[in-house]
Amino acid sequence: MPLNVQHLENEIIDQYLYDDHPSRPWIIGFSGGKDSTMLLQVVWNALKRIEPILLTRQIYVVCNDTD
Repeated sequence: MPLNVQHLENEIIDQYLYDDHPSRPWIIGFSGGKDSTMLLQVVWNALKRIEPILLTRQIYVVCNDTD
């Protein structure tokens, strides 16, 4: 089954804009691996599609060296 990135971005936008707790920050875990890199890029691209005035939530990217 092919990955539908557009669908993922739409889901991220919906989660960002229509959360029951709009003041709750987002915390994204990032290890530097291919999965977390892809997740961070998809989130970044989705957030770029939201009107700047609606970008009110804090977003944190937490990175930890696991070596």
